[in-house]
Amino acid sequence: MHPPMNRAPDSEPSDHSSSEEVSWITWFCSLKGNEFFCEVEESYIQDDFNLTGLSKQIPYYEYALDMILDLESQFDDELSEDEQQMVEASAKTLYGLIHARYILTVRGLSQMERKFKNVCFGRCPRVFCQGQPVLPVGQSDAKREASVKIYCPKCNDIYYPRSSRHRGIDGAYFGTTFAHLFLLVYPELRPQAGPSIFQPKIYGFKVHHYSNFSVHPAAAQHGVLLQEQNASNNSMMITSDSMVGSPVDKVDDEDVNMKPMSHGTESDESGWYWTFGFTSEISQRLEQHVKIGFFVARPSQR
Repeated sequence: MHPPMNRAPDSEPSDHSSSEEVSWITWFCSLKGNEFFCEVEESYIQDDFNLTGLSKQIPYYEYALDMILDLESQFDDELSEDEQQMVEASAKTLYGLIHARYILTVRGLSQMERKFKNVCFGRCPRVFCQGQPVLPVGQSDAKREASVKIYCPKCNDIYYPRSSRHRGIDGAYFGTTFAHLFLLVYPELRPQAGPSIFQPKIYGFKVHHYSNFSVHPAAAQHGVLLQEQNASNNSMMITSDSMVGSPVDKVDDEDVNMKPMSHGTESDESGWYWTFGFTSEISQRLEQHVKIGFFVARPSQR
């Protein structure tokens, strides 16, 4: 088989000199884009029990295995150039599938722990996770079904890797088990606090359910929070962190029951628009009335 040092210049290991003799495994893991991989111990690969079932999944299996272990095969000269390229591709696939098994062992988990602590897998792109280190994860244990993703233990969600080089890696090379087994083995690495959740607001008022809100074009000109309500309803529940017109900067973060003190009505062909003056029952600090409006659409004519 071709030794790693004889490969194309763009495939040379990033951390080793071209004149330095390196193993195939070290060469492969040091390629740009393969930072997620750890170096599988040769003793693990030499144990046939650990490779059970892989021979049926990989073409040129024996040749590929010899290449990974840097063993010379007496039949190398009988392979054509195209077959040599197929053997090299098979060796990379075989190593990936072996890697998925190895990282579930004690030694494999230990190697991945060092990578996790060095943030080799990247950080969560979610703003409220505040740069939480992530782990590689596959969406399937079968090869060629999905590319590798990164799993954030803080928000418990998966994302595409930031680098396009990593997006071409098969997710089966890490599997569906590793990330979660890793966090069970190393509980001290699990985030202690849950993720913060972004709170949508309109003019300072929290929006709890978008499906319950509707902004009518005519009413939107008034610059108020609009909510569809029954015309007979004489109260509404709102939550606010800051209320426009209030003499205070902060209102307790809890539901405030606001009852109408006065109202006016405008209407057009599509519905009615109410404007109310409200006062708070739970905070004496609110000395001014807060004006809220909502629009009620006319029932559709069928």
